[in-house]
Amino acid sequence: MGRCSVLLLVTSLLLALSVIVVPAGYVTQQGEEPLIRVKLSKNPKTFTLGATGKFNINEYASGKTLYTGEGVLQCSFSDSESMSFSIFVDTFYTREDATNFAKAMQTRFPEEVEVAIRADGNLFRLEMGKYKSEEEAQQALDTYLSDIPSAVLVGSIGLAIRIGDKLVFRPPTNMELLNLVSIEAIDGLVKYKDKRYRGTITLCMNEETFYVVNRLPMEDYVKGVTPAEMPATWELEAVKAQAVCARTYAIRYDSDVPAYDICNNTDCQVYIGYEHEHKNTNLAVEQTRGEVAVYDGQLIGTYFHSTSGGMTENSENVWVTPLPYCKAVDSPGEEISSKHTWMKIYSIDDFSERIAKASGKDIGKIYSWRVLERGESPRIKKCEFTGTNGKVTVSGGSTERKLGLYDRWFDVLFIPEKVVVVGHGWGHGVGMPQYGARARAKEGMTHEQILKHYFTGIDVVKWY
Repeated sequence: MGRCSVLLLVTSLLLALSVIVVPAGYVTQQGEEPLIRVKLSKNPKTFTLGATGKFNINEYASGKTLYTGEGVLQCSFSDSESMSFSIFVDTFYTREDATNFAKAMQTRFPEEVEVAIRADGNLFRLEMGKYKSEEEAQQALDTYLSDIPSAVLVGSIGLAIRIGDKLVFRPPTNMELLNLVSIEAIDGLVKYKDKRYRGTITLCMNEETFYVVNRLPMEDYVKGVTPAEMPATWELEAVKAQAVCARTYAIRYDSDVPAYDICNNTDCQVYIGYEHEHKNTNLAVEQTRGEVAVYDGQLIGTYFHSTSGGMTENSENVWVTPLPYCKAVDSPGEEISSKHTWMKIYSIDDFSERIAKASGKDIGKIYSWRVLERGESPRIKKCEFTGTNGKVTVSGGSTERKLGLYDRWFDVLFIPEKVVVVGHGWGHGVGMPQYGARARAKEGMTHEQILKHYFTGIDVVKWY
């Protein structure tokens, strides 16, 4: 093959096309327990990988074990914009053939050069050297590998993933999804940043973004979510209701990032892996295995919040979209929550500035207010404030956000130089309040009855 000038957008040419896991949301009723891919981190600069015992690092495309060890390895990700160049030598049918040929080629160089063997389907691509400029790389090719017909320059933008001292990956940046390696515990649990996880850890690329992903069975995932979203020692039936909510949410969730199915924080639902698993929450997951909440046969949005203050709200009064299963219902018995009733105090100036930001209009010092519209519960949809320079109408949601309130169920009191806001509830107020679920469990309701109380007209069914 003749040599050609390097193309700037080519990055080490291709690692193997990865096998894309089918997102959990596509599982059908009464199917197999799905696997789920959970994003643990995005572009971490430094991190550790390992296991509680022995573990393997496997090349994702071929399944070839690249490393076996125990403990943890120090790792890093570099995303500098600098360009680097290497020499593509040839492709081989086995990694061993590529390795042996690289050893033979090494003897031509006056000093040891970096070697990269990249899986490309069922073949293995050998690349040698790492050079800062195209001219330097071309000189090396002309000097040491000019008799290799297939030798050609390739360039890569400066992405580098290092695992321990020996494994270095310089992935291309033009692929929708590229799974690089998976970390699999031989015995025990895998570890990422010293936290333990069930399943495996996968390192993958989505174009120029690097992700660390935990791939595991759905039930093991729910065991890592439930204690993160509800106190593990609460009444078992309440915890079981939370487990069904977590499972339903995960199966229904549709990620727009091909590298993972769901994230691990409050943008989705909190997942903390094995670290805080508890016998009570694990029991709740096991006793509800495969159960989900459906409305008219379709998975529902299992929305939950901490405290309703005594009554939940219709979804359309909070998020515009009416959902037939998210209707206002009474929720007594939540007084144990610290946010059942709460109070915040502001100076007149601070309060007036916040309302000006909420409304986009400065009406001077505010001295009175009135409610224009409430939802099915006492939560405020619209209210009016009066100041020294006029009046302004503000939505309950904007008022809640700019005042830093816990809920939009509130009243405003004006006293000399102060404004007192007294409110009820913590969260959006739609769906299942967790303190309400606990109160229903104390009354003797089962988890299914709890869910049907807070989600109107639903059924709890076995999904797998």
